[in-house]
Amino acid sequence: MISNMQLLCDVGVPGSKMLYVLTDHPRDISDTKEQFKKAMEEVVEMGIDPLKTNFMSVVHALRSISKSTWEKKMDNFLLPVDD
Repeated sequence: MISNMQLLCDVGVPGSKMLYVLTDHPRDISDTKEQFKKAMEEVVEMGIDPLKTNFMSVVHALRSISKSTWEKKMDNFLLPVDD
């Protein structure tokens, strides 16, 4: 758990956002370091700002659903809108 907190510090997540994950989604932070790091790296690659609460929300979402479900949701989200 402490190593996952350090990973959050390393990408710039402020303490207040760490408190959010500890109180609202403690299972996320208790993942193995490898699992947690992989999810965080994906969120960073998406360009989501670690200073914002939605960074931790996306980490939670990635940890909560399967990769195939995530990809389906993202495909639907990124569909072009007809003018």
